[in-house]
Amino acid sequence: MSWNIQDSTGDGSNKFENNEFLTILKQANILCLQETKKQVKIEGYLSFNSNRKNSRSGGVCILAENDLRKGVSCVPCSESDDIIVVKLDKNFFKLDFDLFLVCYYISPAYSSYVKKYPDCTAKTFSALDTLCIRKGQIRNPPCTKRRTLVHLLLFQQRAQAY
Repeated sequence: MSWNIQDSTGDGSNKFENNEFLTILKQANILCLQETKKQVKIEGYLSFNSNRKNSRSGGVCILAENDLRKGVSCVPCSESDDIIVVKLDKNFFKLDFDLFLVCYYISPAYSSYVKKYPDCTAKTFSALDTLCIRKGQIRNPPCTKRRTLVHLLLFQQRAQAY
């Protein structure tokens, strides 16, 4: 599941303390969340977070059920704070190759963040290009949701070493 949650505490309440919100989230084994704005932790899930430094916007998170812990690991992506990558181990998931799940956030064109950092979108796309080169070919198409471009990309790992 992928969801732009538009700030976990934006309306003055904590969405992660709302049972209805948690019931929806817990229907998925793996979750990709955008605009988290801070570290996300949900009981029963392994949490991988990336948040912008010195910003009140953005933030991405991938959550995987604790039962998947041995098959899921974080892949460092220092090129952008707006990207989080996890590796799904081929042996654990009984696949032919490792899969890399990428969750990222692109700020709206007229946001204060883009005004402050006009190269942020280009930087994120450049980081995604670098990931494609390092990890392999894209295995599924991107999807667009509302005003935020959200891509979930699965990469087939190349056989050669990086």
